Amino acid sequence: MLMIGFIFAASLFQEAIASTQPSTPTIGSAVIPQLTPASNGTTQFGYPVIGKQYSDMPGTKTITLCNYSAPSWSGNITQISIYLTAVSGIANVRAMIFANEPQVNFPKGGEPIAQSLATLNVTSTPQWYNFTMNYPVAPNTIYWLGYYSDSPTHYFYDASNDSITVTSQPKDGTSSWLPVGWSYQTISIMSLSARYTYTDPTSAATHAQSSLGYGDAVFVFLIIGGETAILATGQPRKKILSMMKTLRMRTKD
Repeated sequence: MLMIGFIFAASLFQEAIASTQPSTPTIGSAVIPQLTPASNGTTQFGYPVIGKQYSDMPGTKTITLCNYSAPSWSGNITQISIYLTAVSGIANVRAMIFANEPQVNFPKGGEPIAQSLATLNVTSTPQWYNFTMNYPVAPNTIYWLGYYSDSPTHYFYDASNDSITVTSQPKDGTSSWLPVGWSYQTISIMSLSARYTYTDPTSAATHAQSSLGYGDAVFVFLIIGGETAILATGQPRKKILSMMKTLRMRTKD
């Protein structure tokens, strides 16, 4: 009978894992991939989706930024991809990162904390532009990612209650840019994806699997005991499973 209990436990454990996995979040109708470490120790964060709208008031010699939160593991941003198009001709564009000013939830003024290694020529054909860079960021920290363009460009975006987009005043040509004045654009998230390489890929992979920890081990034994109780006492299965669900919630606490 105990062996049968183990068999039931194994099958229900697989169901429990599937039911407790986080669902894929969405913004509007766009699906945002989960931040899970790949085998090579990289992932992406941001908004890797082509937005349904594009900016209608492009600026010249300005910075356009949107706020994103870094993953939960230490690592480096090694590439920023932005979906852009030049209004006419060619625009010289460089990706940039600014720190967050928590008191006002706007980018900090001054020079960016990081820039792409090269400037790319953005044409009038909308496409993803990949800017190479290498900047270490703190886990679970808000950063403002975006780009500087010397000519008018359109960025693409979707509505979002969790992000806003801002632009700077035009750069006046001097070497110093202090302070930077930011202008609010929209409550939106820019079509931008940051490639993230973990400092310790092994640690990140372990962290990603941490949901199958002590609490799940306890739950396995609760299931074994519950299924055995069903067979031994003839109690209704729904009643036993309801009790086990309550116990599982307590183990999470």
